[in-house]
Amino acid sequence: MTTACVTPGSANAFYGQVMVINTAGDVVDRMVVRQPAGLKMALGENPKSVYKPRDKMPSTRMGTAALIRKWLVKAQSYLDKQAKAATDPEKQPPDEDLKLEAIRPGAAR
Repeated sequence: MTTACVTPGSANAFYGQVMVINTAGDVVDRMVVRQPAGLKMALGENPKSVYKPRDKMPSTRMGTAALIRKWLVKAQSYLDKQAKAATDPEKQPPDEDLKLEAIRPGAAR
């Protein structure tokens, strides 16, 4: 049996979640080995080559690094608010944000 790591991509700093699947089987849900198996990001030429001609961010590697850092900090803040709301009934959880949910470790959607 062959196992494959399936990744989305290209062109953005965050591509999306990665999954590992078996390539043989009759039922797709049973072919999944691990979902999510990781998060694909890019720090090199793809984001630069797509966004620089459009004069948009991120057009440099440092811009891509800043964008990745920004979203990771947002995701950490989101997770902290969720954790506080889970332990304190007076705290409201943040509104669901699917972009941040995708970044969360172990978050399968």
